[in-house]
Amino acid sequence: MHTKFKVYFLLFLLLLPLFNVAQTSGSLLRIRFSDGDPAIAASIYLSRSGTELLLLSDHQGEVSLKNLSPGRYEVRVTMVGIEPQTFDLNLQAGQRMYDFVLQIKPAQWIEEVHVAASSEKERIETKGFAVNVVETQKSALQTLQTNELLDRSAGVRIRQDGGLGSRIQYNINGMTGNAVKIFIDGIPSTNFGPSFSLNSIPPVLIDRIEIYKGVVPAYLSDDALGGAINIITKHHNQNSWSTSYSIGSFNTHQAALNGAYRAQSGFFSDFSAFYNYSDNDYSVWGEEITFRDYQGAVIANQKARRFHDAFESYGAKFELGWSGVKWADRFSIGAVFSQDYKEIQNGVTMQRVFGDRHSRRQGQVASLTYSKDKLFVEGLSLQWHAQYSWLHAQVIDTVGMMYDWRGPILYPDGNPVRYTGGAELGNRQTAAIHSDQSFVVRTN
Repeated sequence: MHTKFKVYFLLFLLLLPLFNVAQTSGSLLRIRFSDGDPAIAASIYLSRSGTELLLLSDHQGEVSLKNLSPGRYEVRVTMVGIEPQTFDLNLQAGQRMYDFVLQIKPAQWIEEVHVAASSEKERIETKGFAVNVVETQKSALQTLQTNELLDRSAGVRIRQDGGLGSRIQYNINGMTGNAVKIFIDGIPSTNFGPSFSLNSIPPVLIDRIEIYKGVVPAYLSDDALGGAINIITKHHNQNSWSTSYSIGSFNTHQAALNGAYRAQSGFFSDFSAFYNYSDNDYSVWGEEITFRDYQGAVIANQKARRFHDAFESYGAKFELGWSGVKWADRFSIGAVFSQDYKEIQNGVTMQRVFGDRHSRRQGQVASLTYSKDKLFVEGLSLQWHAQYSWLHAQVIDTVGMMYDWRGPILYPDGNPVRYTGGAELGNRQTAAIHSDQSFVVRTN
């Protein structure tokens, strides 16, 4: 067997030059226009029984033909701006160059190509609703809060009681209160809890804000008689990762993190997180800013700094699923976690000052979303959203010390003056937790 292998190997070496002779090597195919200019980046298809080859011409209009058997080939040339043209190629061993000339008419040249498309903002604003769309691309690079962007929109006014985290009232064309509804990705914000709201979500995590004045689209489907504000969070179409951090007056810190992964199969995962903190220790003055002593004597119209008004919030949102696949435009499973802490400086008026009263709120949400346009037939679309939320809020008032705008009110011996009920507001201490669990399904 060993001798036979040597014989076969020697025969192979002797026949190898014959195979090389039967192949072409180093031939060039050159494609030019009738005026002599090279056909740059032209697609060239060579076909023959049992052989198909796709080539692309270089900056001289040439392609290299290697390892092709001699014989006749069909050459099809396609290029932007001209009609496809077909040639016969008689490939012969030893011939170096093959030239083909493309015949075109002047009218076949494309002088300019205009591509026109509407942005998402333009498409929404031309749907027949009275709506403004606020885009956040530029604002995301500035140290702005989401509510500041809303306040700059025509017809919208924001009334805020204080600094970061304070109570806010939205006014759309004169309508306010329960007549104006807030949505996050088309879902009522109340489902996410107060710790995941416009007070907390920074502009860097928002794609756009839709402000509807009066009539709202059916998919929002809520009793928004005066209008609605719909926050659309970012959904990236490609792999991305971004982060931001800003620092400002009154020891204000804001940070955000945003990441996305996209696979060719349509699988995606999105992650975003935020953190906000501020001491809110700005100065206040006026008739209601008073100093008091242990006997109740009042000195009005003073100037002081807020000392118990800090706000802290943080949260994260995670979502994974499939988008742009045959069976769904978007299918996702998501989770949201958020929490905030708010010190309460004063009561309904600024005459009543607190120094220990504060609140804590937390929200945990799980969701399942499915959407599909052109479902079975043209014009039929389906949007389905299921959500389970667990929210709880707590107001803590257990100290009962008296405060004015200077701090604790003290007796001459240095001991603090206390309320008889042991709490700063009301007749008794409180640390009760209010919990709310709900399951909501919305279908359009």
